[in-house]
Amino acid sequence: MLRLRTRPVASACPVPEAARLAHDALDGVRPLDAVAVRARPGTGAGPQEWADAVFRDPPRWVLGLLLLREALVGLIGVERAGRKAFDTVRSRPGEVLLGTDSGHLDFRASVLVDTDDGRETVTLTTVVRLHNRRGRLYWAVVRPLHPLVVRAMLGRAAHRLAHRAWTARLGTPVGHEG
Repeated sequence: MLRLRTRPVASACPVPEAARLAHDALDGVRPLDAVAVRARPGTGAGPQEWADAVFRDPPRWVLGLLLLREALVGLIGVERAGRKAFDTVRSRPGEVLLGTDSGHLDFRASVLVDTDDGRETVTLTTVVRLHNRRGRLYWAVVRPLHPLVVRAMLGRAAHRLAHRAWTARLGTPVGHEG
């Protein structure tokens, strides 16, 4: 139980060669960065579950930034993304690719679940293609916060999925039969 109280730490890493969807995401564009976290033993989640945990349930402060982004982007002529920015566009065993194309930039995020030495590592890789001045301006504002946001989102997902797996192993608590 104490292990679940300490949150898994996501940290920057090299883009894995195994992240084939990330490498092939946007023609002529190399992956920008990657962040990885070790999954707790028994988490047992696939890449789509991880992607949903990362992008559909971000920390509150990240959700606040995303809402602020949606409110402000119109000022520089950038269309709002909404939830479609994190839709799955491709998948293969062990990896999913999410993203969207916009007038100012194209965005992709790969979620790779890889097993090495019996332990799962989950890597989130970002790929961005800028189209014009609006895209460069937008990215100049977002880029400094991007690593912090991605690490927080992946770390939270690791904690939430580990907690879910742990409570599932314990079964339904007495008095909560529903």
